[in-house]
Amino acid sequence: MANLKKIPSPITILMVVIIIAAVATWLVPAGRYTTLSVNDNKSFAVLSAKGETTTLPFTQKTLDSLQIKIALKVLQPVLSESRYLFPAVINL
Repeated sequence: MANLKKIPSPITILMVVIIIAAVATWLVPAGRYTTLSVNDNKSFAVLSAKGETTTLPFTQKTLDSLQIKIALKVLQPVLSESRYLFPAVINL
């Protein structure tokens, strides 16, 4: 009878996939996001993924132009607790 190759067990296949995923974490670069922060309730600072900072007026129109669907008056209590609003993908 000819030698039949055995199919690896499911555990072996799973371990190979885990090892490949672990190696990929060192090869694939981490993502960077554009962040929006508030400067003393006077202006927004947009820090791009490239490290460039843009200052924008602290208005609802600015949030709307950045496609952020949150009312500025809803953010007022949150702004006193945190400087950074949220990381977001913002198209300038």
